[in-house]
Amino acid sequence: MPGIFPSRKQIERELAILNTPTYQEAHEGLAAYIRRLQEATTATELRLLQRDLVLDTNARQKALAEFVAERRPPAKARIDELKSREPKPKLELAAAQRILRGADHAEAVARALQHATRVLADGMVWRAFEFDRTTISILGKEEPVAHHADDKGFAAELAALDLVEERFGLLTFHNDTTNVLRRGDITAISLEDGSPFPHPIEVKAGMGRGSKQVARIKESIEMIRARRFIVQTEFRTHIGELAELIATAKHCGYANRRLDCHFVHVDYRHWGDHEEHVELLAGRALRELAWSGGDRLVLVGMSSVSRIRDRGNPVVELAPTSIFPLAAEDIADLLLGFVDVSVHLNTELLGLRFNEHGMRASFTLTPTSATHFLEARRGFRGFLMPAYVREQMLHELMTVETLVELSDWILRSGKTREWVDIEKAPIVGFANERTVWSPGSHIDLAA
Repeated sequence: MPGIFPSRKQIERELAILNTPTYQEAHEGLAAYIRRLQEATTATELRLLQRDLVLDTNARQKALAEFVAERRPPAKARIDELKSREPKPKLELAAAQRILRGADHAEAVARALQHATRVLADGMVWRAFEFDRTTISILGKEEPVAHHADDKGFAAELAALDLVEERFGLLTFHNDTTNVLRRGDITAISLEDGSPFPHPIEVKAGMGRGSKQVARIKESIEMIRARRFIVQTEFRTHIGELAELIATAKHCGYANRRLDCHFVHVDYRHWGDHEEHVELLAGRALRELAWSGGDRLVLVGMSSVSRIRDRGNPVVELAPTSIFPLAAEDIADLLLGFVDVSVHLNTELLGLRFNEHGMRASFTLTPTSATHFLEARRGFRGFLMPAYVREQMLHELMTVETLVELSDWILRSGKTREWVDIEKAPIVGFANERTVWSPGSHIDLAA
């Protein structure tokens, strides 16, 4: 099927990252961090984990900046100087270009590691907010920063973070170490009516930017109070099935399984061999499955493609991989790309499930699919489902029952008009998400 696999250029770039020794060596440390996140039960444990992450992230950012500054400008200057000569000194040019490519590669590796660290920090945020998808999604409605401020700004942020924690005893996050916290510089968490509530704080901005940030912070709080629905529909997922599939893939190189309207296949370091071989295996499995009809019938998601995309601008409505109910080593493999998961979703079968519940579902095509997943209707009433729900089906392996019951709830709620404008549509969360992602585990914000 066309469009399933990344371009050859992307594959080559990712393969170079995966085969870098420093990148491979990061697996053990990342798995240890994930284990600490999974075992944390108190705000203090999260605070100590965050402090280690913040300092590691900042040290990596500074080391990269120094490495690139030492190599890129001299290499560029050398190349410009050599190009002006006649005849061209090809060997010297090639040597200078290798230095430039080395700096570019170091930057790509560092970005990949920083992204994995930020996804880990996102898991901390999800746990601290009791897996409140709606609140976290609203806090992420802003352009991502994805890097730390300069030394002066960074020091001011850490000082403010320490002040809030010491004076008020509130767990506080450094926003730029996460993907999902984008309002203000730090975010403190208090308990409001027994539930975690955010307090974004702007630290270092000048008057102009500060006033804009304060307005955005105020807007986010208003949105949290007014534009979120916690539905009683149960959230269910097939994510737990991944553990066995990953174990099989690590042993045999490849594994697949059909899960209702989903077809999932898992590859272990397949780019280290030949991606054509994996495509052949996947294609054969799909032919045996007899799902045909091309991209209009079968939607496809790949963790490798999502990982490349999310380094720029992650989908904040989605649960981060770091909270998946899997072994820490498997999560590290997924975050770094040593294990790749591809998901096919059969929309024809999905539509039949809607029909069984007296609804009609029509699935959007490009360019509308960039903002909407499907239109669900019953009689004269209907609404458009946001695109991030499609990503929940592909990334989180949300079950068909959950999607159908959620659509039924929206149609029965009498609030379908609120979903007409995607920018103003309420953000839906599920009351039982904590028990799905972290059964039996709770963060005591007072401890």
